[in-house]
Amino acid sequence: MKGKGFRIFFLLRLSPIIPFNALNYMAGATAITFKDYTLSLIGLLPGTILYVFVGASAGSSMEHDMHGDEVDSGKSSGHLMTVRITSIVIGVVTGV
Repeated sequence: MKGKGFRIFFLLRLSPIIPFNALNYMAGATAITFKDYTLSLIGLLPGTILYVFVGASAGSSMEHDMHGDEVDSGKSSGHLMTVRITSIVIGVVTGV
């Protein structure tokens, strides 16, 4: 675990299946170095960026719906479709 700790924990951080508290417990119970553990936190970024994108898309879609922008209804429905597709992908990936 000392030699490949970064690689293992980085890949585990990318997986949405394993809860973070279980990963933290495993890191404490194994011989991973603090440096490798800290650097493996970069693996959290893709999931965080995905959730920020979904939140921004949903907010943008709701803002267009609340202001009643009837002039460009195709753009509003495009935002809504983006939120729906992204939500389905998140649901499939996380198993919800």
